[in-house]
Amino acid sequence: MSEAVNRRLLVVSNIPTPYRHHFFEVLGQQLRSRGGDLQVLFAARSERGRHWDPPVGGQFYDAGVLPGLTVHPLGTHTHLNRGAVRAAAQYDPRWVLTAGSWHGPTTLTVLARAHRSGIPCLFWSEGHRDAVLHRRGWVPPLRHQAFRRFDGFAVPNDRSGRFALLNARRNVPVLRLPNVVDDDFWAAPRPSKTAARASLGVEDVRTVAIVAALEPRKRVVESIRAYLCLAEDRHARLQLLIAGTGVQEPEATALAADHPHVRLLGQLTQDEVRDLYWAADAFLLASSYDPNPLSMIEAAFAGCILMASRSVGNCDELVEPRTPFVIDDQRGDVVAGIASALATVVDASDERLAHLQQHQKQRVSLGWTSRAVASQFVDDLEHHFPAGTDIQS
Repeated sequence: MSEAVNRRLLVVSNIPTPYRHHFFEVLGQQLRSRGGDLQVLFAARSERGRHWDPPVGGQFYDAGVLPGLTVHPLGTHTHLNRGAVRAAAQYDPRWVLTAGSWHGPTTLTVLARAHRSGIPCLFWSEGHRDAVLHRRGWVPPLRHQAFRRFDGFAVPNDRSGRFALLNARRNVPVLRLPNVVDDDFWAAPRPSKTAARASLGVEDVRTVAIVAALEPRKRVVESIRAYLCLAEDRHARLQLLIAGTGVQEPEATALAADHPHVRLLGQLTQDEVRDLYWAADAFLLASSYDPNPLSMIEAAFAGCILMASRSVGNCDELVEPRTPFVIDDQRGDVVAGIASALATVVDASDERLAHLQQHQKQRVSLGWTSRAVASQFVDDLEHHFPAGTDIQS
């Protein structure tokens, strides 16, 4: 095989998304600089409830949508693509990375073909123990059977890595591969907070942003209740700006009705979300279930202090440990924990707040830039699965 063939990576995923398109461009550029290339095969163009319309393929990677159909047993998205194995064989990859559902027929057939050909096949696993929907019954044994067949895992954080190995029940390589954002966009030079707040038409006081769907698992309603628990003098010095829509919007609106410093902004564009981060001192995400939220990474690059519950997948890596900004929702009162984090923000001095924001931005810049993640991932592939290494099924 030529060097280019030895560095061919095939990714099989469910649907195109804007953030993955950005990362595939960066990853493809990294592979191409080393004499390789990237091919992405999608099981479908979109799924129910998704409103994105990103490109399929780009300047530095080739992509295509496999023919097939999508069914929805028990509310899931299950893709059936009969041509997946043929398309994978034609590409002749050195490595295969599958993303999406571990139990999908397309994933399992590509995995079986890779094993027959001695090609390392990894699963991009974003789940972790605190984000498991099915802890009992017939799903865990099936998950174990599927995970033990993969030759390695790509994971966004340590919790996902531990979860993957627990299910695989054998020692295989675990490569770090978080979902990343366009850090050039989110880390662009920001205006003053005063100017950013003026552009949003809000007051120039301490500001906490929430960007989340208004649904139970995101705990936006609990976050509003926590704000209402604060003393009246803090209400005058702190505002809560919430971007998003969802089934709990009427309840959230009712709670905020008599509190002008709690504003529901509705659904925002990407540029408007960045404006919101620029206006904010801190970002809050108190979800009960959130494997790997991108909003935290966006907010950190934009210069916000992060506050999150322990159930949020990126909490350990991104939120300042041993501070009220880590909300213990697994043992304590989540509303009280959120209120404590909010109080810390409103009571901090300007100097303390600026120091925390700078430290947060340095923290995310160290390991979450697209280029650094892509480069390290290719390094790890070559280290753990060098060309000429066959995998025994």
